Amino acid sequence: MRSKRRLAALFAAVLLVCMMLASAAPTSYDVPALVKNPVDHVDTLIGTGTGGQRVGEINNFPGASVPFGMVQYSPDTAGNYAGYDHGNRQATGFSMTHASVGCAAFGDISMLPTTTPIGSEPWNATEEIAHDDTEVGVPGYYTVRFPGTGVVAELTATTHTGVGRFEYPDNGQPAMFYVNSGASLGGTAAADIDIGGDNTTITGSATSGGFCGKNNVYTVYFTMKFSRPFTSYGTWDGDSVFPGTRSAYSSYSNSSGGYVGFPAGSRVEVRTALSYVSPDGARANLAAEGKAGFDDVRAAASKEWNDKLSRIAIAGADAGDVETFYTALYHSLLNPNTFNDVDGRYIGFDGDVHTVAAGHTQYTNFSDWDTYRGLAALHGLLFPEQASDMAQSLVNDADQSGAFPRWALANTATAEMSGDSVVPLIANFYAFGAKDFDVHAALRYMVNAATEGGVGLHGYVERPGIATYLQRGYLPETAYTCLRGAIPSASISLEWSVDDFAIARFADALGDSATAAEFQTRAQYWQNLFNPTTRYISPRDAMGLFPEGPGVVEPAPGCFSQLGFDEGNAEQYVWYVPQNIAGLVTALGGRKTVADRLDHFTKQLNVGPEEPYLWAGNEPGFDVPWLYNYIGQPWKTQLLVDRVRSNLFEPTPDGEPGNDDLGAMSSWYVWAALGLYPSIPGTSVLTVNTPLFDRVVIALPADKFIQIYAPGASGPNRMKYINSLHIDGRPTDQTYLPASIIHTGGDLAFSLAGKPNKAWGTGDSSAPPSFGAGSSTVTVNVSPAGVEIAPGETANVTVDVQRMIDGPGGFTITGTSDTRGITAATTSGQFAADGSASATVAITAAQSVPDGYYPLVLTTKVGDGSRTFKLLVTVDAD
Repeated sequence: MRSKRRLAALFAAVLLVCMMLASAAPTSYDVPALVKNPVDHVDTLIGTGTGGQRVGEINNFPGASVPFGMVQYSPDTAGNYAGYDHGNRQATGFSMTHASVGCAAFGDISMLPTTTPIGSEPWNATEEIAHDDTEVGVPGYYTVRFPGTGVVAELTATTHTGVGRFEYPDNGQPAMFYVNSGASLGGTAAADIDIGGDNTTITGSATSGGFCGKNNVYTVYFTMKFSRPFTSYGTWDGDSVFPGTRSAYSSYSNSSGGYVGFPAGSRVEVRTALSYVSPDGARANLAAEGKAGFDDVRAAASKEWNDKLSRIAIAGADAGDVETFYTALYHSLLNPNTFNDVDGRYIGFDGDVHTVAAGHTQYTNFSDWDTYRGLAALHGLLFPEQASDMAQSLVNDADQSGAFPRWALANTATAEMSGDSVVPLIANFYAFGAKDFDVHAALRYMVNAATEGGVGLHGYVERPGIATYLQRGYLPETAYTCLRGAIPSASISLEWSVDDFAIARFADALGDSATAAEFQTRAQYWQNLFNPTTRYISPRDAMGLFPEGPGVVEPAPGCFSQLGFDEGNAEQYVWYVPQNIAGLVTALGGRKTVADRLDHFTKQLNVGPEEPYLWAGNEPGFDVPWLYNYIGQPWKTQLLVDRVRSNLFEPTPDGEPGNDDLGAMSSWYVWAALGLYPSIPGTSVLTVNTPLFDRVVIALPADKFIQIYAPGASGPNRMKYINSLHIDGRPTDQTYLPASIIHTGGDLAFSLAGKPNKAWGTGDSSAPPSFGAGSSTVTVNVSPAGVEIAPGETANVTVDVQRMIDGPGGFTITGTSDTRGITAATTSGQFAADGSASATVAITAAQSVPDGYYPLVLTTKVGDGSRTFKLLVTVDAD
């Protein structure tokens, strides 16, 4: 609850905005008021269907939860790996845990109210679910009916419990309640159930895991309390049904469960608590949070959501945009999840029970590859206290296991996805305001993984292959097809460059200048994969060779992505150098060339991993719309952001372009709608675009506010372009905000127009910062990479050269060999206007050189820097 002082400050902020409105030029419509109760503008059914035509599962759930709660009490539909799809009319029941992820996970402790008599396989029972106006989802509450039986279900939740209210028709049919403890979506390694002798309780557990084919395992315990005694009961073990028995255990999927019955027409409330520690923990959680009635729990959950969502107040004329925004903000605050019990105990990564510090929370479920790009900054900005606990939770995990977990699920590092994304996740928490955690321990674990690999438990390594990476400056590709052990080496190298940059910024903020300098240089290792022949980031093999042929190739049969890339292709990944966009622009040939290439790349918005166009529904493309801010064409950023948020997001079940990934996609929309984006991981830089709303008030700690004023942004003739921007009354031509604004607050006044202003924000100094220290001066590729020469003869190779920094106009190529008589003619040349060059180098084998294989090192020198390429010379007299 906000203090009176905080409410007074909010009122003053709103009054200031109103004064700004009163002095502004009149608009053609009445500027709307700020939303007072955001929960009234959230529909949890939004984003629960299928988004894009390619890889379109959104995987959100519509059921009841509280912000960052342990419980997500929600319906499941048959055959959906993440639990629920609005287009599916067959429900398996309501389970207690959910996550909007791309592999089967959670769905633990499923329960199905029904009037259908127990058959021979109740563990496979389903019911038709009504996707009509009787299905309602709002923050903290969900209700639906089953048309086939007439049962009406209502769900609400606390942090550790789910409360269900089920009304059965009074038609003479039995009021049955199935509890399928062995129905976890990821499969159940073991499950048990015990029906209490008091005829009002059920307890049990489920052991699941196997996330995305990994070997993670977790166990969740539950305690269930009914509002009235049941009159019949029984169990099953996945093979048979046993009426009148009270317990069952089995150790294979879709196995143990049980049922209870009530008189026809019953109205039953069921309170279910979870714990990852023990059955006693579940009972204690229920005792602490299970006393209030259904309506009181629902009211408390709604109030908690309203308080969290009110951190951002918006005013917009389009009700659909307001609903989409607040639903996206809602989805952004569902994860990560509370992992400790009410007494502070939680199961650690070492398998032991630990106790979180009093007044703090232990969190889990971090899909860091997805969420470091935008969600972490949002959490750090709006909820620095919780975000600090999130960061400390990861430090606790590392203390217990020896290394930071990548993609932590429950108490295991799944190591899913590429890179070491837990690093920029923590760095973004810190950069945007989360400071209350053991920052020095965090830096120590970051550096350990980046230098030694970060060895954890059970064979887990945070950065596998780091020794090779440091030796070569890139991670080599290991195979020539995804079906034979290939790794996404180019993606990993790109991500590690970003991760190392985040370490540099984090270390710099902590005063460790030596570490900052070391990792700033490593942040430029992306340049080691830049192929000047194709002007693409390309995987290289252990010999240092780029693949022959075009930069973009279709995935091989049976492969999801282009070889060397994770969920994408070379065109989609070439843009992912957020720490040094200016350097990337130089490498790609300059602003004009980049603008033309971006124009072509963004003709299509959501194509999937095969085509060389933007895949806005996937994380590597998140920052692409703002790249135009770096090249002097910010009006194209403004238009492109609007194209994505208007064409791919809407207030419908299918209204997101792809997997929400624990709020990653939703947080992208939140930032885009605000007119801001955290474009550089590890920094607090916010680059700008046209806001979607006329007014925005973002509440910061210490009664400070970021106030955004953009009249005309949401009206019937919506203004899409920025004409000018004032910050605290002073005009600015920069397309990014001062870094201090996230701490001090400030007033942003946008003047908007219906047509692009091609003068504002176009200067070199207007672009957001790039961090190019440590850059190479040049990259090279040699073709062919090996030559065959007869003694006394000469052969030519082509050296393609690309300047990677502005300034130097020429280059010199020399050759050295340990073998006498193998020589390369020194060659010099000048770069073209776009920084490219190509030179022919003559390789000679003297008459005295015997047949054999001889390495020759070509060194290309540009300015104070150089790059080498090892060529294989075969001397053959025949």
